[in-house]
Amino acid sequence: MVKDPKEKSKSEQKEEQDSIVRMVIEEKMDIKGAYAKPTLFDILWVQLVISPYTLVKYLYWYISWIWNHTILRKPYSEEEKLYIIRKYMKMGQHQFDAIEDHEKEQYLKEELWVKENYKRWHKEKEEAMKKQLAESSRYKQYRRYIKNHGVGRMTFDDS
Repeated sequence: MVKDPKEKSKSEQKEEQDSIVRMVIEEKMDIKGAYAKPTLFDILWVQLVISPYTLVKYLYWYISWIWNHTILRKPYSEEEKLYIIRKYMKMGQHQFDAIEDHEKEQYLKEELWVKENYKRWHKEKEEAMKKQLAESSRYKQYRRYIKNHGVGRMTFDDS
């Protein structure tokens, strides 16, 4: 039985398939947030050096925010609306950037930058989450465990 030179062994075929899959994943992967590649500005020493500039920039932004929206009562731009929504959600910039655009558009349609609308929306989301948890068999199992065994306790009783 003579082996055809074009034919590869199973391990070689598997390695080739793995390399193709790895290459496709590397091309399609979009890492954002805390797992993104760090930039020069993420280094602590660089942040300390540019902190006076950052502080002045923040003060300018804050004063302009008060001037435009508190004193002059100008309407919010789309970016400012998203900022307010992000603050209501208590998310960081990277977390909020990871949210898909169609979801952000939905937030804008529901006018979540208005505090009352956000509270109503948040309450609805909490109720939906509680309902989903109540139907989850895993969560029911966890609640039964806590009911029967209690929360794990750490004691220092030497008696």
